[in-house]
Amino acid sequence: MPLGTNIEYDRLCYLRHFAMATVGGGWMTDYDTVPLNMNAKYGMALLPNNGSFTLFEKQVPSLMVGSGEEWDRVAMALIREGVAALQRDKERELFSDMHSLAELLNRGEVFAHGPPLVRQVDTLLETMSQGKAFDKSVCNETKGLMALHFSHKSTGKQYRGLARPLAMAQLLQQWSDVCGDRATLRRGQVEIKQNFASVSNKHKATVTPSQRDNTSFAVLSRSDSPTFSAENIQRPDNVPCGSYKCFFGVRSHPDIGYLVTPSKMNLQHPKSEAAWLKVLDATWDFAQRLEKEYGIEHFLLGAPETISVSSKLAQHLRKDRYEKGSKAYIQKVKKAPFPVLKIPCNDDKAHPFQSKLIKFLPFVKQKK
Repeated sequence: MPLGTNIEYDRLCYLRHFAMATVGGGWMTDYDTVPLNMNAKYGMALLPNNGSFTLFEKQVPSLMVGSGEEWDRVAMALIREGVAALQRDKERELFSDMHSLAELLNRGEVFAHGPPLVRQVDTLLETMSQGKAFDKSVCNETKGLMALHFSHKSTGKQYRGLARPLAMAQLLQQWSDVCGDRATLRRGQVEIKQNFASVSNKHKATVTPSQRDNTSFAVLSRSDSPTFSAENIQRPDNVPCGSYKCFFGVRSHPDIGYLVTPSKMNLQHPKSEAAWLKVLDATWDFAQRLEKEYGIEHFLLGAPETISVSSKLAQHLRKDRYEKGSKAYIQKVKKAPFPVLKIPCNDDKAHPFQSKLIKFLPFVKQKK
């Protein structure tokens, strides 16, 4: 792929995405991006956006977050974009990971928070270069930002070529002197949470209270909400099933899936179709009540829906459970995080459960 004149630098820019996938995902920043109104608890909390790969400065990879699966998916996609760029234009000299991210963003394959929560420092450095001191207006200007990006372009142009480490140190010291008191920092952190909430309000159909972690980060949804379709669900070869339901993962959102319950015509069970749907609705209502009244979180992300199994969809479902022309009940859920222990319903599964319990216990922090 075209790596420009600084081949080693741009090669490492691509490889860092694979490094994040290798360590299991999480947050990553450029070395010239520094935190502002955020602290360590954001990074230690559950990943926002259900772990989906998320950017915070449009297509600029200054601050990114995602699950290990998402980092792996995006890393491979970036390579494909770079190779495709060279195939389109044999003379092209540079197609960086940022160029690849822009292509993925345009197609909705990654999510970018809007408005950006990371900004370039050009105007702030310009104020400093003119010998002007910061006042409280800069606190309002930066109140909702998670971080500042001291990019090549913003520091070279606006700070008269001064070395970036010195520019970063001076700017952050001045900002801290003016905006670093506890009350101002608290307002900035509240603004970040409101920024996340404002985005979630635009997607009320796809964001529920159960999708918020203990730092009040709203879990965001992409504009292309995960749908239950033949093209977007996991193949049936390795689909986990219980006595009646199966879990189908969503390809576009690795941490989301659907519980799929066949209707009576597929199951040898005395319940009627109406009775099955009534049970599923009651479960959804009970889960919401537990969360609202007792603060107990759950994995359900939406109410159950009834669908008709088309011939195309039937080819992607288990043939022994879901027949063409039949009905099925689907319900969007969060995928359980690793490690997970599934509790059996039947006595004949007790022995395998005991061996799984022994393997699970080392991951438990508080065993009492």
